[in-house]
Amino acid sequence: MLKRLPFAMILSAVFVLPSFSLDYFTDGSMCDINSFGVDNGDVELEAVWEPVSATCDAGTYFSAEAATASNTACVTCPAGFYCAGVTAAYDGEDYGKVQCPDGISAPGSSSVEDCISQVVCNAGTYLPGESSTCVQCLENHWCRGDTFVIGVEEDQGIDACADGLHSPVGSRVEQDCGRVLKVRGDDNVERVLHLHAGDKRTEPSLAVKIDGVTYYADTTPVIEGVKTLDGRDAGETDVGNVLRIKVNDVEYSVHETIYE
Repeated sequence: MLKRLPFAMILSAVFVLPSFSLDYFTDGSMCDINSFGVDNGDVELEAVWEPVSATCDAGTYFSAEAATASNTACVTCPAGFYCAGVTAAYDGEDYGKVQCPDGISAPGSSSVEDCISQVVCNAGTYLPGESSTCVQCLENHWCRGDTFVIGVEEDQGIDACADGLHSPVGSRVEQDCGRVLKVRGDDNVERVLHLHAGDKRTEPSLAVKIDGVTYYADTTPVIEGVKTLDGRDAGETDVGNVLRIKVNDVEYSVHETIYE
């Protein structure tokens, strides 16, 4: 099978086949070979193609791949690009397709104004409505983190905990929503410990069963004289400084999940 190529070329070949027929345009502008052959002899075949050129409307671009595989070189502008329209001839490259400088676009976009600005919010943060800056997830919510479109009216990437459940600020997953345990130390200051749902995250963990459901708090081994949790300053009033458990003669401070 001979494939039409979108550029000028010389094709020379020697065939020894029964029967011969050749169809082509006599003015030399293009030659399409439908069938060929020779009667017990040799033949040199020369075929010439001119470069494919096209004018592509706004919202489309000149595709080198399409030029070699179909009757048109103009295809719809893909998502993430804009295509203002172009006139081009095949040379193996695409023409008229420009990537959005910041953000995304829908297929068929024709100008840079069609590009929508985006921002990436990490887990534990969300994008407030009409804002371009991510902020820390609110208490009693969880924020998964994602890529969001700037300028949308409603908040993006934040979900409220189910009724009756609570979570600390900066929560990242739905399992961060759980119950609270109030703790008082020798100073008689009340501290709130958020217990998370799902599986335990440290070994050991403090397990508390409430209404038939087990919730957990994380632990960190206690280093005498150091009031820090997992390398961070816990502060004098942090619950981890007053709530301790001992397992196999090792003392642990009990605290909420500490995300990096």
